[in-house]
Amino acid sequence: MPERQYNFIFSKLVEKDDDMLGLLAYGLYKQQKMEYIAQFKKEHGRGPSHEELATSHDLTSSPTQIENYKQLAEIRLNSIEVADGQGYDGEEPSPPPQPPQARAF
Repeated sequence: MPERQYNFIFSKLVEKDDDMLGLLAYGLYKQQKMEYIAQFKKEHGRGPSHEELATSHDLTSSPTQIENYKQLAEIRLNSIEVADGQGYDGEEPSPPPQPPQARAF
């Protein structure tokens, strides 16, 4: 049995645990992969083989496509309105202000 080849696209898209942009980019990659598999099944009546998936992987993991996922993720994040009415700026939003503490009289 041939040794399994692992897809390292997650590490190409996500730079650290709280990388919102990278995580969204990875989600976009997975969405495209699932669309490819569904379309393949519709056209061929079966799921793609390992070799057919590898061909798709070669296209989706190219440096140009990696950059495309990141750019699309940034566009999507910028379209999200955060509490202060600003688009995503690459920084985590500040926590909401805490209500004033009740004073004892």
